Amino acid sequence: MLIYNQTTLAFRNRCLNFARLIMAKEMGISFGRNRFKWKNFSIPLSFVIFEHPTFLGHFNSHIYQIGLNKKLMYTAKDKVLKDIIRHELAHLFCFLTHGRTVDDHGVEFREICRNFGWDESVYRAYMNVENENDKIEGDLKSEKIIERIKKLLNLASSENKHEAELATIKANQLLLKHNLEHINSQNEEEDVVVKRVLEGSRKTSKHQAIYEILTTFHVQPVFNHGRGHFYLEILGDRVNVEIADYIANYLDLELEHLWKMAQKENEGLKGLANKNSFFEGMAQGYKEKMREQKTQIDSKALVLLKKDLEKKSEVVYSSLRYTSSKGSSKGSEGRKIGKNMGRDLSFRQGIDKKQKSGTGLLSWLK
Repeated sequence: MLIYNQTTLAFRNRCLNFARLIMAKEMGISFGRNRFKWKNFSIPLSFVIFEHPTFLGHFNSHIYQIGLNKKLMYTAKDKVLKDIIRHELAHLFCFLTHGRTVDDHGVEFREICRNFGWDESVYRAYMNVENENDKIEGDLKSEKIIERIKKLLNLASSENKHEAELATIKANQLLLKHNLEHINSQNEEEDVVVKRVLEGSRKTSKHQAIYEILTTFHVQPVFNHGRGHFYLEILGDRVNVEIADYIANYLDLELEHLWKMAQKENEGLKGLANKNSFFEGMAQGYKEKMREQKTQIDSKALVLLKKDLEKKSEVVYSSLRYTSSKGSSKGSEGRKIGKNMGRDLSFRQGIDKKQKSGTGLLSWLK
C-alpha cells in the first residue's frame, strides 16, 4: 500500500537526493530530476513510500521504481537509509546488467555491490531495525469500519431482494459518513493511500469492467503501465481503498465465473466480442443500480466527497487521465445479458482476516 501526505512526500524527496548523491559520487552516473543516463539510454527512476509489516524496500523492474517503507522515516539514521537505497539501486543495476532481477542476493548481486565499493551492510538480505512493534497497518477504528462494511456487502447477496438492497444502501451510507468525517476534520496530514490491486501483461475488458465498478466505492482507479506490464491501482482514503481492494480481488474471479454461467444459460453466447461486451454490460448494469440507490443518499455530500477525491488524486498524479468504457457495437447480445446480471451483482466472498507477523526481522524485498 502506497502512502502520500506532506511528510511522506518530503521523505521521498530526501531519498531522491540521497540517490542522486550516491549515483554521482559512488557509481559515476548522472541522475537528473527523474531520469539517469546509462550507456546510450535515458532511464526513468522514481521513489514511493509504502506500508508493510516486514519489507523495508523493493525495486519494481516494470516501472523502474524503488519503494521504501514508511517506518524508515522514524527509525532509520541517514547511514542506514543510504545503505537501503544502495541495496535497491544494486537490484536496479542487476536488472540493467543481466536483463532480470536477482532473486537470491547471490553471486551476481554481490558482484554489483563490490563493483561500486559496497560491503555487507549493503548486500545482506536482512537487517535489525528498532521499533518493530508497529507492524499493523491502519488504526483500530478504521479496521472496525472495514469489517462492518464487508459484512453489509455480504448481506447484499441475500436472496431476499429487499434485504439485499437495504444492506447495500447501508454499506454506502456508512462509507459516506466515514469519508465526510475525515473531510470535516481538516487534517492536513491525512494519508492519501494508493494500492496496486491487479496486474498483468495485458489489460482486458474484464479489468476495465472492474475499474468501472470500483468507481462506485469512492476511490479513483488508475491504470499504470510499465514495460510490458500494467497495474490497476486504487487511490483514496484508507478505508475506501481497503474495501475496493476486497472488491477488486473478488471480481477478478467472479466475473469469469459469471461469464461461464451466462454461456450455460444462453446457448450460442460465444466469442471474444460477446465476452468483452458481457463484461462491459456487467459494469454498466451495476453502476445503474448504484446510481438508483444513491438517490437515497445526500447528493451534496456526494459532490463534496467527489471534490475531495479529486484533490487527493492531484497529490499523487499531477496529470491523471481518467478512463471510461466506451462500449462496442459488437457482441450486443453479451452486453444485454451482462447488464441484467450486473444489476444483480453482489459480493459473497468471505471476510479475510489480517495476517499478523511474529518475525523480529524486517527484510529487503528483491
